[in-house]
Amino acid sequence: MGPGSEWSTENWPRSRISHFKAEEAERELFRFWKEVEEQSRRQAELHSRALVRAERRGKRAIVAEMKRRAALFATEFESFKGAQEFAGDFCECRGSVATL
Repeated sequence: MGPGSEWSTENWPRSRISHFKAEEAERELFRFWKEVEEQSRRQAELHSRALVRAERRGKRAIVAEMKRRAALFATEFESFKGAQEFAGDFCECRGSVATL
């Protein structure tokens, strides 16, 4: 065996350790990317849920406003109807007004 083969035999543990460290770094990088992807997916899901909640909240606000306006209209209409009943039917007095 020549001097070159002796040198590679001596450095074999070091090359094996550096190879192991490179593999470990690669696995760590892969785990990091998976974690980033998972976090991104979770954020997108949370954003989607927030949009749905906001839409529901908006619909609830619209429904509440419609109910409020319907109640306001009902009270105004009842008031108008009461005033009309109080004034009476003008068809009855049409002829009598002309004789005044």
